[in-house]
Amino acid sequence: MAQSNKNVILDEDLFWEIKKEISHDKGSRSFVTYLEEEKRKFNRPPSRPRKVFALTISLILGLFGISSAAFSLGLIIDVILGTYVNPETFPGVPSELTAGLFIAVGIAAFLGIIFSIVTILLKFFNQSNWSSYHDQMLSLFTRLESAGQLDNYIVFDDSRRKNGFKLKQISVDFDIEWVFPFIFDEFPPLLFELLLLSFLLPFFVTTTISIFFAILEIEWISILILGFLLLLIFFGFTQSGVAIYKSWRKYNLINSLMISKQQEVIHSLILENSDNLTIIRHQNNLTRLVSMSEFPLPQVMRVSAIIPLLGSLVGYLIAFLLVT
Repeated sequence: MAQSNKNVILDEDLFWEIKKEISHDKGSRSFVTYLEEEKRKFNRPPSRPRKVFALTISLILGLFGISSAAFSLGLIIDVILGTYVNPETFPGVPSELTAGLFIAVGIAAFLGIIFSIVTILLKFFNQSNWSSYHDQMLSLFTRLESAGQLDNYIVFDDSRRKNGFKLKQISVDFDIEWVFPFIFDEFPPLLFELLLLSFLLPFFVTTTISIFFAILEIEWISILILGFLLLLIFFGFTQSGVAIYKSWRKYNLINSLMISKQQEVIHSLILENSDNLTIIRHQNNLTRLVSMSEFPLPQVMRVSAIIPLLGSLVGYLIAFLLVT
């Protein structure tokens, strides 16, 4: 079967913008030679000042994290010993509720700070402009160029505000991870967005509870401050959510088109009475495409995003058990 019969035409634009650090004119080089220039430019270990800055910020945040953990631990001990005193700012709120709220806030703050440190270290100790996914992509397009097929898949596009390369189509034989650099803006992919959501969720819950109590007590200053904080949290949700959705939409579109095309290929082979070995090989490829994750992230990334969410829930559970 001709390779062209296995190709999927992409309706969604997958555009590779030329980096401002690299000069490139139309027709001056192929996509492969351009990627090789990017690799020479960006495939470098992070500088020492960058690492020192990340470690300094992480150390400062670590001190706040220890303070949050100590604050929660002190409250837990006070509740167990029966020495907890309800703060004067919430005179009408039962002490059990305020204790649980403060414990949950302290645990959530500790978890948020810890994963903020993880985010900073990964961000500053990794190269956002070049990664193992870029190497995989370069390897793919190098093979296409060697086979004289490169122009069938990607073309230089100068019809936009910024020049770059447009991915025209993709084969069902490709591994979708080879085009991850077209889908994601930074690497590790969506790490910051997922950890930001994990960080904001527990604070959204505690802030909502706090503003509810403030409304009951008609504390206007607290209502205004907490309301502004809620707006910032919603802004963070929106920014991260939009970035995640855009990446998921591109990934889902490519994956769905590849599955549909592979099904068409199998049907054509059956109608053509092709040999069983060829049909089985394509059925295995269909199984590979169908078994791909519905969310475009490596398993380790999905697990790292779930941990702080589960940790926050554990914090609320501990608070609930202590005050009941």
